[in-house]
Amino acid sequence: MYLVSLLRDVVARTSRVDGDGLNVLSDGSTVHLVLYKFDTCRFCRRVFDSVDALQVNVEYRDIRRERRWKKELMEVTGKSQVPCLFVNGVPMHESADIIRWLEGRFRQAGG
Repeated sequence: MYLVSLLRDVVARTSRVDGDGLNVLSDGSTVHLVLYKFDTCRFCRRVFDSVDALQVNVEYRDIRRERRWKKELMEVTGKSQVPCLFVNGVPMHESADIIRWLEGRFRQAGG
């Protein structure tokens, strides 16, 4: 039963509803975020947790569900490594770097 419960939790946490990825920063500028991912990737889940905590609007592209996203990621970055966050069209790999960037832009004052 524990495994079934754990799997349900993972699916619930990683079932992402596509947003448009547009966010307004505190200085009034906008940023478009697209995250290439797949649901069972533990590093992607770390990014999901940060996105959720910070309430960031992200457009999700699952490279295992849609071959075109994997192809696009390969064409732009030369690899299929996820997570990969595109910030206004510029790719960023490594979950720790992505989380640090998100926290630096979206963390509420005093948070």
